[in-house]
Amino acid sequence: MSYQINKINKEIIQILDEYYDCIYVIKGEKKSLVIDLGMDNARIKPVIEYLVNTPYDIICTHGHFDHVGRSGEFDKIYMSLLDKDVYLDNYKIIDTNNTKLSFIDDLNIYNVLDKY
Repeated sequence: MSYQINKINKEIIQILDEYYDCIYVIKGEKKSLVIDLGMDNARIKPVIEYLVNTPYDIICTHGHFDHVGRSGEFDKIYMSLLDKDVYLDNYKIIDTNNTKLSFIDDLNIYNVLDKY
């Protein structure tokens, strides 16, 4: 199944996978932000790169496989340090492909988001 793309406004795009997991793309002038990755069998990276023309970061809201399932397509993703154990429990059932996961605490999230 292909992804369903819903344009919310000029800067925000919702992508639904076949399981109706939501992936959001927030387009910035210098950089874009992807929130969550879903768990579809189809690759999400080409869809994201079709939609944005800037570099982008990925933040996963938490470590459940329906939010990090496609993480193996990317070099680096960010997630809260508070969810590290949940991610480590779930990553065994997804293909992480040696993705570098950067855990951030609540203070550092603002440094990450400053880039946009």
